[in-house]
Amino acid sequence: MNAVNIQGVVFEPVGTCIFCGSDGGEDGLRDEHIIPYSLSGNAILPKSSCTDCEKITSYLDGYLARHVFYDFRIHANTQTRRPRERPVSRHARISIGEGAEFELSLPIDEHPFLTVLPSFGQPGVLSGTAPDGEYEFRRNSYHYIPPDFHEKLGVDSEEDVRVHSRGAMSISVYCRALAKIAYCHCVASYGLSALDPLTYGGRPVDVTEVILGNFEHPRFLVGGDGDLPPPPATGNSMHLITFATLNSDDTTLLAAYVRLFANSGADEMGFPIYEVVLGHPAISLPKNS
Repeated sequence: MNAVNIQGVVFEPVGTCIFCGSDGGEDGLRDEHIIPYSLSGNAILPKSSCTDCEKITSYLDGYLARHVFYDFRIHANTQTRRPRERPVSRHARISIGEGAEFELSLPIDEHPFLTVLPSFGQPGVLSGTAPDGEYEFRRNSYHYIPPDFHEKLGVDSEEDVRVHSRGAMSISVYCRALAKIAYCHCVASYGLSALDPLTYGGRPVDVTEVILGNFEHPRFLVGGDGDLPPPPATGNSMHLITFATLNSDDTTLLAAYVRLFANSGADEMGFPIYEVVLGHPAISLPKNS
């Protein structure tokens, strides 16, 4: 699968809300960033969401920015619309050896942090798991500890210093945010009429309903390969999205593969690759794109 670098691309205006189908009414239509602006995404799909749907997608983008990647964004110095609000110091939750957790407020260049990202097994539609079935996942932890941090703490370099996460992630919201990114890129690449919804038990399962929160089991459409993520991608692409057509149960599906901050992570384990099943292709698409 070949990824195309769309960073900075402004696509043709859609003219219809890609999530609910409305014309925007008196308020008109808003632009959508395919990758959230706060994650340094600069590919834009103009006039593609009504104000009601934009509130939902803005929440999803904000969840990624503030709850999942916040510390990473600060250290990576990603773009922000509020540069004056970017902190110059940050609390870290740490423990030494078997000791209790405690907090330190540190300048950003001395601040250790932990980013936790889940890896999923296949989407339910591919694994044969019902929408409300059991879905397992693993947590991948990415630590950053400044080289002289042990010295600053006054402990031996062999001492076990741990950085702790700040709270539980909502897997449902995270999956919806991934689905939004995949779907927006699909519309930008193939157009609004590229997809027919899936069905399960005689009921349509539309990826837009997952994004809007109207289908309460997003793992039915969002997953991965369940293994440890591969090493970071090489090259200059910050984010990677690719598409593939799949054959499953004598039907053809279109899936997107999303890797945020693809060139980041540990040397042996980059950030995860997620699979989003978007629907049935309604137009002729290349096998891999």
